[in-house]
Amino acid sequence: MAISDDIFHQGRTPTTDEIMKLEECRSGTPPSPTELQNQPSDQPTTADDSDRGKSQNKDGGGNERSELGNWREMYQIPYGTSCMDDRLGINVVSKFQNGEREPTEAELEIIESCDIERPDLLPDDDSRRGSPDKPDRDGGQDDSRGVSSDREQDSIEGVRERIESLKAVSGTWIRTGDPQNDQLVLGYLPNEDEWRCGVAEVGADKLRGIKAGTHTNTDEENQKLTPCFRVPPEELTHPLTQFDCIPLDILLEFVDYYRPSWKQLECHLEGLERYALPEKQIRYIGASDPFAIRNNKGPLYPDLWDRVLVDPYYTDLKPNFSASVSNMGMPPSYNEEYETIPCHYSYKDSNGSLNLDEYWLGEAIRGAAIGYIIEKQKGRRIYADLDMCLDSYVVQGNLDKYKWSISSVQDFRDRTLNVLLPGYAMKAKAAEAVKAEMMQINGLSGEVEVVFTEHEALYNLPRSEQIELAQWYLDTIIKEVRKHFNGMVWVAYYANYDDGHPDFPGAGMNPTFGPHWEELSFAAADHVSFTMDSTCDFAHTKRYFNIQFDAAMRIVQRDGVTWHSYSGIPEDVYGSTFARGCKDDDYDEIPMHKWLLDKVDSLSIQPYFLNFIPQVPRSWTKDEEGFYPTAENAAQGKWQDFNLDLLETSEGVNELYMEYALRNIVE
Repeated sequence: MAISDDIFHQGRTPTTDEIMKLEECRSGTPPSPTELQNQPSDQPTTADDSDRGKSQNKDGGGNERSELGNWREMYQIPYGTSCMDDRLGINVVSKFQNGEREPTEAELEIIESCDIERPDLLPDDDSRRGSPDKPDRDGGQDDSRGVSSDREQDSIEGVRERIESLKAVSGTWIRTGDPQNDQLVLGYLPNEDEWRCGVAEVGADKLRGIKAGTHTNTDEENQKLTPCFRVPPEELTHPLTQFDCIPLDILLEFVDYYRPSWKQLECHLEGLERYALPEKQIRYIGASDPFAIRNNKGPLYPDLWDRVLVDPYYTDLKPNFSASVSNMGMPPSYNEEYETIPCHYSYKDSNGSLNLDEYWLGEAIRGAAIGYIIEKQKGRRIYADLDMCLDSYVVQGNLDKYKWSISSVQDFRDRTLNVLLPGYAMKAKAAEAVKAEMMQINGLSGEVEVVFTEHEALYNLPRSEQIELAQWYLDTIIKEVRKHFNGMVWVAYYANYDDGHPDFPGAGMNPTFGPHWEELSFAAADHVSFTMDSTCDFAHTKRYFNIQFDAAMRIVQRDGVTWHSYSGIPEDVYGSTFARGCKDDDYDEIPMHKWLLDKVDSLSIQPYFLNFIPQVPRSWTKDEEGFYPTAENAAQGKWQDFNLDLLETSEGVNELYMEYALRNIVE
């Protein structure tokens, strides 16, 4: 009781342990997407939900709030009600108004920069006592949600202190049953049913505007929305919208459910610079998604990126790029209905036309920007991985919703012009804003030519038309990217140049495979990566890599670009299980990988990237792993793409790769 009195009546800020214990007293918590993997979500709730759901709309959408005539004098509260409502929540402010309790010290700190309604209640030595503040912009209902214009003067440390106070007042724990996936969130999280109800009443754009603090509800909209949610509609506004500049570590902490606006990122973009690329060799050790599929993976990344650059395991390789692959690892992963966000960020309008979903792409870009800025402020070169979106595995949602097809050449062109092209313009602008050194370009499905292997309308085209269409796509995208981005343009390529041979039944198995892909020009780009994955058996492996690397050398020399490869010999497609006629000889990976390394050493043009660097040891992140799919999740798609056990490279191969990499460092 004494501790409770100190916190709730004397204004003492609770410790972290005390907050954890207090959270157990809350009426409910919202489920995370991880929790919702295999079952429908329960109703998410926020702190003090049982009381909040009973609160009334301050703008007349419900009954009048109970209010003592002298509540301000009783507690010496000079601040505007609208601003206090936005910062503390209507339920909290109502307790001041009805005389139930006074504000705590922590709450006073949160509202101390609100507009002044009663200057006579300020201390005698307060400079604001002379006259009331000017009204907040737009009557206290602008995109800052009633915060005084003085907030622009807040120091970073001042903002940090205010947000720490916000955590104590309005933070809510998402409990999943798995401590690795539990997380503290700020603001109210509607469940999917609440969201759908709100969309039906006012539309998704207005709801998102309320969350971002950029839309002011009319009385009519409040009346429509009030029955949909367990809190008044204005409480949907995220508490972080009130700050113009938020420390990056805090943005990272809450990135699952709040991505900052570009205005909020401006203060962190100042002074960033693009560094010259290494003259002879890029040594880049990308640490992308080691924690599998989890809701709160983002905050763990900077520590891992730092470790890659300083741990003795890698220091002898002298890495000269950040290890971040921010967009692959950063949220958002889910929409407001807790479904996996589809690739290409596209939607069909009322006419059936496909369009870019600028909202979700913008959210993804700004989420990634947090990671990029963190690394740039440490003086590191970064690779802007703003693509490589795959719907091979759907964490949550109906898998059928994620299937799409190209029905014609015109369909390919329409998707390129209406979705991919404007999307790449957004990505290029963002990569330039964070001063990224490199940016990657892919195709409609993975690497540039992969889409031609997947859709009948494309792989039945004459080979000359396949090349013509792929060249149009590549030139169109690169031209647009160069308008906005001044760094290195990198194209990802996965062509199979092998037509097949009667003595090699595992070769040439797709109608698009063949030497014609060598005709595709990369002269408009700066760099090309060749993805190569052998299959079948050792004999096929040798044939495959000989054909692939020989073609790559001719392309690189012809187009004047730098290159590297992602080369693998996967065990899961080895032997007759892959194709009838493949030999079932033992999967002896060490000799095969040694042969592959010798092949690369013999090439006439050596790769610009240091090839075959071992992946980040799984032991570094083993204790922090969240959910990852297994064969039991096959109904959700290609679970193998995210299964950490299958993706883990053997110790023997890692040792072989490290020896190779150390031998091939070029200064």
